[in-house]
Amino acid sequence: MSFVAFGGRSNVRRFSCESQREPVKASGGARLLQALVSQPPTTYRGSVASRKTLAIIGAGALVDAWLPVMGAMRANGYENVHSANAANFVLARVVYIGRQLEGYTSRVPEGISHRDDFRTKLKGLKDAIADALEGAQLARKLVPRDEFSNVIRETVVEGSDEAAIVTTNWDSVVESEATNVHRGLKTFYLHGNTKGAGAIYLPTEIAEEPYRTEQEKTQLVAIRRDLVNAIAGATRVVLYGIAVSPLDVELGQLLASGLHKSSVAEVHIVDPYFEEVGERVVTLLGDKSSNVKLFGRHPSLLSETTVLPPARSG
Repeated sequence: MSFVAFGGRSNVRRFSCESQREPVKASGGARLLQALVSQPPTTYRGSVASRKTLAIIGAGALVDAWLPVMGAMRANGYENVHSANAANFVLARVVYIGRQLEGYTSRVPEGISHRDDFRTKLKGLKDAIADALEGAQLARKLVPRDEFSNVIRETVVEGSDEAAIVTTNWDSVVESEATNVHRGLKTFYLHGNTKGAGAIYLPTEIAEEPYRTEQEKTQLVAIRRDLVNAIAGATRVVLYGIAVSPLDVELGQLLASGLHKSSVAEVHIVDPYFEEVGERVVTLLGDKSSNVKLFGRHPSLLSETTVLPPARSG
C-alpha cells in the first residue's frame, strides 16, 4: 500500500508502505491505499502541520448496519437473531465450531464429512449475507449516518496532505459516500467485501483460520501486513464508528503493531462512546501513549473535541 499526494498534475509524491501489488482478489479486488487529497497542510491547534491521515471506519458509521445481516441469518436457520449483539455472538460461535471441526477431522473417520458440510454451509451463509447487503444498499435501506459527510470532511480530508480510508465493513457504502465527499479518497477493504463473499471476515475470524485455503491465508496475511504498514506510514489515525471490539482482537493487534512502528502523533476517535473506545486504544499504545495525543468526538458534535487521558500509572 502507499499514500499518494498530488502536489500538481505532474508532481506525485509517493510514501511507500512496502507493498505495491494489487491486493487480494478474494476480497473483491480491494485497492491500494492511495490518497489523492491535494489540499495544502494546515495547522491544527498547534499540533502537527503536515499530515498523512489513515481513517479506519466501521459499522457504526452506518444506520442499522446489521439489519441486512440479521435478515440473512434468520433466512439461513438462525431464527432467534434479532439484534446486532445476538448476530455477533452467533457468528463468533460459527467460527468456533469451524475451528473445532477442522481438528475433529484428524480424530474420527466421519470428521472429513462434517468438516466439508460446515465449509459448504459457511460459504452459503457468507453468500447470503453478501446478497442481503447488496440488496439493502441498492434499495437505499443501508445508508450512512446523517453526519457521515461532515465527519469525513472535517476529520479526514481537512488539514491532510494525503488521506485514505480502510473499512471493516463488507458493503461499499463507505467507499461510495466518501467518494462523494472527495473524489480522490480511496477505500481499502480490510475484512473483504460483498464482491468476494467467501473472504469476508466474521466476528472473531483471523487470517489463518484452519478452514481457509492456503491461497486465502496468504492473501489475507498480505492484506494484514499492508494495514500495519499503512498505519506505520501515517501521522494521524482516525477511528470512526469502530469500537475496537473484543470480537476483533486481530484488528486490535494490527493497530497496536502499526502504532508502535509509526510516527503517529494523533489518534482521533469519532464515536458516541469515544471514552470507552479510548480506554482500549490506550492499551494498544502501551509505552507510546505519552507520545500520542488522543482526541474524542461525538459524531453529531464535531465542534466539541475532548482530549482523552493517557495511560494511568500505578
